[in-house]
Amino acid sequence: MEKVPLPKKTKIAARWINSLSIIGICVLIVIAVVLPFISKGFGKVFIELGTVKYFLGLGLGLFSFIFIYCSSYQLMRGKKWAWWACTVYLFLICLGAIINRKFSVENIIILSIILVPLILLLLDRKNFWEIAI
Repeated sequence: MEKVPLPKKTKIAARWINSLSIIGICVLIVIAVVLPFISKGFGKVFIELGTVKYFLGLGLGLFSFIFIYCSSYQLMRGKKWAWWACTVYLFLICLGAIINRKFSVENIIILSIILVPLILLLLDRKNFWEIAI
């Protein structure tokens, strides 16, 4: 039986999500490891937030990026559950950014970076579902 290749839009979206998650993991690792040593006012963050909240937030962010990385990897392999996971995850991030209502230049750029793979996944849904496992 011949294996059918993934649709191009799905492949682009999966690679886009994959690269975004790798960048996110690297940023969180830098925040967790490097920032406490180079920042003089970092002690204020621990006092204001508390150590538990700080590391809980970093851990949740790291888990989130690892989950979306694994989902995008499975999406490249043609799994239906990965399509749902990536679509719901990206939709929730976009919804959170819209509910936040702080439309600064940075938020609009981040929202547009996240909207591109979501739109690509939704546009190529029928082609993906025909070949997905």
